Amino acid sequence: MTYMPGFSEPHLAASNEPYSTLDADLLVEASREGLSRMLRRQSAAAPEAVYQQRLEAELEVIVNHGYGSYFLIVADYVQWAKDNGIAVGPGRGSGPCSLVGYALGITAVDPIRYGLPFERFVNPERNSVPDFDLDFCDARRSEVTRYIQRKYGAGRVAHISSVDNTPLASRLIICDRPLTQVVPLQSSVETDLPTASITLSKLSDVGLVQFNVINQPALTLIQKVCNQLAHSGATVDINNISLNDAGAYKLLSDGEPCRISELDGEEYQSALRAVQPERFEELAAVIVMRYPRAHGAIDHYVKQKQNNRLADSKQPMVRRITHETYGLILYQEQVMQIAHEAAGYSWAQSDTFRRKLTNGDPETVQVLKTRFIFDANTAGLTKTAAEEIFEQLLFACQQCFNKSHAVAYALIAYQIAWLKANYPGEFEAVTSAF
Repeated sequence: MTYMPGFSEPHLAASNEPYSTLDADLLVEASREGLSRMLRRQSAAAPEAVYQQRLEAELEVIVNHGYGSYFLIVADYVQWAKDNGIAVGPGRGSGPCSLVGYALGITAVDPIRYGLPFERFVNPERNSVPDFDLDFCDARRSEVTRYIQRKYGAGRVAHISSVDNTPLASRLIICDRPLTQVVPLQSSVETDLPTASITLSKLSDVGLVQFNVINQPALTLIQKVCNQLAHSGATVDINNISLNDAGAYKLLSDGEPCRISELDGEEYQSALRAVQPERFEELAAVIVMRYPRAHGAIDHYVKQKQNNRLADSKQPMVRRITHETYGLILYQEQVMQIAHEAAGYSWAQSDTFRRKLTNGDPETVQVLKTRFIFDANTAGLTKTAAEEIFEQLLFACQQCFNKSHAVAYALIAYQIAWLKANYPGEFEAVTSAF
């Protein structure tokens, strides 16, 4: 049980249905309509039937687990921000793995185009509420939190505490009843909202659900440049620009900063200069390899890129899955896909396997290895091939990251480079005063 409000709750007086049923019906209708609009508006990465089947499969999981209200609440405040000219990021974390999230406009990453499995975001074998991490223009993020407060009630929305009781301004609780009935609240001079005396790790224990409204200065820069262009008579739809602009990649190869505070710095810029990204997939790889635990991959990646794009693995299936990363397993989603194809695991089982392989102790890893080799052998691989693949996955799990996060942040980095490459005067005018 959670204390999350139902999105359709205000309309209950006119219906005999519980809000969970109303929300489920509304989610299905809005998702199907959103997917239809998306398929009409832009070129798809697969046949329409693939998108429709994926959407229905996701909806079945979301509805059966009672997550409909969560998706609708998030979609509502994202749409409100967009309607009021507040920039919203393409997503972060594992949220871009959801086609429903993409169809509702919550994220701006097509998970089918980038090979992102839904189970990386919502694993039906794990009993945990989804968690959309979303960036907003930092200059106007507070407007979004005030909208949420107005919609759900001042006494039902609060920030979450850090371990030292500092309010986490980007993390909100939205409750279906006065929060004082569930958790103590503290007033704060730092924010417009009260702060609940509870940390992130304890939320689920008391039935509370977090919502994320995260500051992102890079979005403010993008929005200011686009506003400057609009004043000059040049309208730019930044979320529908070409991802093949040579000028943007030239800037990136020279080390153009992305203005994302978590990434920017010499590690990111040196990775750009080493890789010399020429296409979007290479930029996403840079986002991953700039993290310290993946630094060792850069030299290998560059060598593979420069030498006829060779792949390391002897296994054709692994070579195919790692083709875009030049034979390296850089992404958690690649680990899942290899486990799915090699051992016949479902996508949910593949995600569970990945998590245990990443965090397991030696005894757990040995159990996983024995089982994986048996399952892969049953699926048609030789024992030697299965052992080789397992060792590759074990090594990869110690340094790989989720592709969905890399793709989303690569989009922001690319948009900034694209604006600078195509509108240098306006970009400089804004950044000089930023």
